[in-house]
Amino acid sequence: RIDDPIDGSEATIIPVIINDEKVYFKILDISYCERIQKEFEIVKILNNKGVKIQKYFTNNGQYLFVEDEFCVYGTYDAGKIQTLEDITDSFIEACITNIAKMHKLLQSVKPEEGLYPLESDIERFDKF
Repeated sequence: RIDDPIDGSEATIIPVIINDEKVYFKILDISYCERIQKEFEIVKILNNKGVKIQKYFTNNGQYLFVEDEFCVYGTYDAGKIQTLEDITDSFIEACITNIAKMHKLLQSVKPEEGLYPLESDIERFDKF
Protein backbone atom coordinates (compact mmCIF):
# COMPACT_ATOMS: atom_id res chain seq x y z
CA ARG A 1 0.00 0.00 0.00
CA ILE A 2 1.26 3.48 -0.83
CA ASP A 3 0.30 6.45 1.38
CA ASP A 4 0.18 10.10 0.34
CA PRO A 5 3.56 11.65 -0.52
CA ILE A 6 5.17 14.08 1.93
CA ASP A 7 6.96 17.01 0.30
CA GLY A 8 10.09 18.20 2.08
CA SER A 9 12.64 20.89 1.29
CA GLU A 10 15.17 18.38 -0.10
CA ALA A 11 13.14 15.27 -0.83
CA THR A 12 9.74 13.87 -1.55
CA ILE A 13 8.95 11.05 0.85
CA ILE A 14 6.57 8.26 -0.07
CA PRO A 15 5.40 6.01 2.77
CA VAL A 16 4.87 2.42 1.60
CA ILE A 17 3.66 -0.63 3.52
CA ILE A 18 5.78 -3.69 2.66
CA ASN A 19 5.08 -6.96 4.51
CA ASP A 20 3.19 -5.07 7.26
CA GLU A 21 6.12 -2.66 7.85
CA LYS A 22 6.11 0.99 6.89
CA VAL A 23 9.06 2.10 4.75
CA TYR A 24 9.67 5.75 3.94
CA PHE A 25 11.18 6.06 0.46
CA LYS A 26 13.02 9.34 -0.01
CA ILE A 27 13.32 10.62 -3.56
CA LEU A 28 16.16 13.10 -4.03
CA ASP A 29 17.88 14.89 -6.88
CA ILE A 30 20.89 12.93 -8.23
CA SER A 31 23.21 15.60 -6.78
CA TYR A 32 22.50 14.14 -3.29
CA CYS A 33 23.72 10.65 -4.26
CA GLU A 34 27.30 11.02 -2.97
CA ARG A 35 26.17 12.57 0.32
CA ILE A 36 23.65 9.76 0.93
CA GLN A 37 26.33 7.12 0.24
CA LYS A 38 28.59 8.81 2.82
CA GLU A 39 25.75 8.79 5.33
CA PHE A 40 25.39 5.02 4.80
CA GLU A 41 29.07 4.66 5.72
CA ILE A 42 28.63 6.78 8.84
CA VAL A 43 25.61 4.69 9.89
CA LYS A 44 27.69 1.52 9.39
CA ILE A 45 30.40 2.93 11.69
CA LEU A 46 27.80 3.83 14.34
CA ASN A 47 26.15 0.39 14.14
CA ASN A 48 29.55 -1.30 14.50
CA LYS A 49 30.14 0.80 17.64
CA GLY A 50 26.84 -0.35 19.15
CA VAL A 51 24.70 2.70 18.35
CA LYS A 52 21.54 1.39 16.74
CA ILE A 53 20.31 3.55 13.89
CA GLN A 54 17.10 3.22 11.94
CA LYS A 55 17.60 0.44 9.41
CA TYR A 56 17.52 0.93 5.66
CA PHE A 57 15.45 -0.88 3.07
CA THR A 58 17.62 -3.15 0.94
CA ASN A 59 16.99 -5.07 -2.24
CA ASN A 60 19.63 -7.69 -3.10
CA GLY A 61 22.03 -5.89 -0.75
CA GLN A 62 21.49 -2.53 -2.44
CA TYR A 63 20.54 0.53 -0.35
CA LEU A 64 20.55 3.33 -2.89
CA PHE A 65 18.64 3.17 -6.15
CA VAL A 66 19.51 5.55 -8.99
CA GLU A 67 17.17 6.20 -11.89
CA ASP A 68 17.68 9.00 -14.42
CA GLU A 69 18.14 12.23 -12.43
CA PHE A 70 16.90 10.83 -9.08
CA CYS A 71 18.26 8.70 -6.26
CA VAL A 72 15.96 6.82 -3.89
CA TYR A 73 16.48 5.10 -0.55
CA GLY A 74 14.14 3.83 2.15
CA THR A 75 14.16 3.78 5.94
CA TYR A 76 11.90 1.71 8.13
CA ASP A 77 9.39 3.40 10.41
CA ALA A 78 10.78 3.97 13.89
CA GLY A 79 7.20 3.76 15.17
CA LYS A 80 7.41 6.84 17.39
CA ILE A 81 6.00 9.49 15.07
CA GLN A 82 2.58 9.05 13.54
CA THR A 83 1.22 12.62 13.66
CA LEU A 84 2.58 16.12 14.33
CA GLU A 85 1.18 15.87 17.87
CA ASP A 86 3.73 13.11 18.53
CA ILE A 87 6.55 15.64 18.15
CA THR A 88 6.72 16.80 21.75
CA ASP A 89 9.42 18.76 23.58
CA SER A 90 10.65 15.56 25.24
CA PHE A 91 10.83 13.79 21.86
CA ILE A 92 12.93 16.66 20.41
CA GLU A 93 15.18 16.65 23.50
CA ALA A 94 15.70 12.88 23.11
CA CYS A 95 16.59 13.38 19.41
CA ILE A 96 19.13 16.10 20.26
CA THR A 97 20.66 13.92 22.99
CA ASN A 98 21.02 10.98 20.58
CA ILE A 99 22.53 13.21 17.87
CA ALA A 100 25.06 14.53 20.40
CA LYS A 101 25.99 10.96 21.44
CA MET A 102 26.51 9.97 17.79
CA HIS A 103 28.70 13.00 17.10
CA LYS A 104 30.81 12.35 20.21
CA LEU A 105 31.31 8.74 19.14
CA LEU A 106 32.23 9.75 15.58
CA GLN A 107 34.89 12.13 16.91
CA SER A 108 36.76 9.10 18.26
CA VAL A 109 36.64 7.28 14.91
CA LYS A 110 39.31 7.93 12.26
CA PRO A 111 37.31 7.52 9.05
CA GLU A 112 38.84 7.51 5.62
CA GLU A 113 39.53 10.91 4.08
CA GLY A 114 36.46 12.60 2.61
CA LEU A 115 33.88 10.43 4.40
CA TYR A 116 31.84 13.26 5.83
CA PRO A 117 29.51 15.40 3.71
CA LEU A 118 30.63 18.95 2.90
CA GLU A 119 27.74 20.48 4.81
CA SER A 120 27.90 19.64 8.51
CA ASP A 121 25.03 18.01 10.37
CA ILE A 122 24.93 21.11 12.58
CA GLU A 123 24.20 23.32 9.55
CA ARG A 124 21.57 20.86 8.30
CA PHE A 125 20.00 20.63 11.79
CA ASP A 126 19.92 24.44 11.99
CA LYS A 127 18.04 24.59 8.66
CA PHE A 128 15.60 21.95 9.96
